[in-house]
Amino acid sequence: MTRQLTLLKEFADLTNAHYARIASLNKLNLTDEAVGTEAWVREIAAVLWQRPFARADLFNVNSDSFDLSGGDIAIQVTSDCSSDKIKKTLATYHAHGHTARYPRLFIFQLGDSPLFQKNTFLDSPVPFDPASQVVGKHQLHKRVNALDLAELQKLVDISHAYFGSTDTAALRRAIGADAIGYKEKMLAMRDATAHLLDVDDGAAQASAVRAPMHRAAALLLRANRVLTTLTHKVHDADGAELARLATLTQRVQLTGMDMHADLKALLPGVREQQRLATLIATLAQVSEASEASEAGAAMDADIAQLEADIAVLEKQAASAAFAERLFKPG
Repeated sequence: MTRQLTLLKEFADLTNAHYARIASLNKLNLTDEAVGTEAWVREIAAVLWQRPFARADLFNVNSDSFDLSGGDIAIQVTSDCSSDKIKKTLATYHAHGHTARYPRLFIFQLGDSPLFQKNTFLDSPVPFDPASQVVGKHQLHKRVNALDLAELQKLVDISHAYFGSTDTAALRRAIGADAIGYKEKMLAMRDATAHLLDVDDGAAQASAVRAPMHRAAALLLRANRVLTTLTHKVHDADGAELARLATLTQRVQLTGMDMHADLKALLPGVREQQRLATLIATLAQVSEASEASEAGAAMDADIAQLEADIAVLEKQAASAAFAERLFKPG
């Protein structure tokens, strides 16, 4: 491995472990770690943009809409990169007239930056392109990859000075606790899904809803097993591996939560199908007893209407967005 690649890996390991630590502490409302990282960003930014940066919040904590400034650039350092947070920042930035002095604003995200839709910031009072102006973990590593050897060595030295001695034992405990908590959620959601499948109803058994629900229950159980595996791996992982495990743990949890939310949204349709199926069976029995009467003819019409209603519901369930999104291969 070349010296360049060795330094790139070392920088990635240091930042990944620190970002994972910030994410874990943020969930406990302990944001001091993120605030304290601003000093590291100031020195990193000086290398990346080839200019010194000063703290905008030297006398006022979380001042205004940015934390660092240098030349024509302003930088906000944050662990919250939601679209709402950025929109609020842009509105304040514009209202206070900062674009005249700092026409270039960057959001330095302490972690993975989310994917934004193209029109997310079209109505912003300040032109904003998240692809180039949000510097998340991936974007940071791409910028660092373009540096020469001396600059890269400087970034590694700066990072070691700030958080090279990260307490991996504390990080292991935090990730392990997260995984155990997520496991409990997965099992609870799986039990809730399995309860729906316990309904002994012939029409419901044939419903198009049941196949994706069976798959959902199996996937929730699989997610629980994955979390168990991740929990075991945490004990022997180094800093960089811990960062990857933290990311995987959160992804498994978020996927499970999304699946459960989609199932809950579909549940009214499942129950309505079961209700209509019961009505159809009851009306069919009555209709057989009075087949030759006018009442029987009317009931036949009711049955036909109910069958049409349940067909519509089954069609909607079969094309449910959650089934397409969560149950596709990979």
